[in-house]
Amino acid sequence: MNKVLLLGRIVKQPEVRYTSEKEFPYLKFVLAVNRKYVKATGERDADFVQVVLWGKRSESIVESLSKGRLVNVIGKLRTGNYENKEGVKRFFAEVEAEQINFLDTKEKREEEEVS
Repeated sequence: MNKVLLLGRIVKQPEVRYTSEKEFPYLKFVLAVNRKYVKATGERDADFVQVVLWGKRSESIVESLSKGRLVNVIGKLRTGNYENKEGVKRFFAEVEAEQINFLDTKEKREEEEVS
């Protein structure tokens, strides 16, 4: 079974892109997921996970996603490799989102920023 459940904050403003050959929409963003372990300094490390959402849903959901937004992502892990423009083989791992749940509101985030 391939199932991933993540809880984290969006690192930068997501935007919809389109595949070159079919003009198929997709959305990619990075999610910062805090680790359970707390350092002696009281700081937490985070993992930065690439998330992709394919299809028309990406066009409708992009307006609701913003930097700093707390979301829950349910999906599956995808890995692969490709050759970049310089001919170097690259490996990637990303979570293909099946469901994205919003866990905060814009008003709540603005309130926290003011405090």
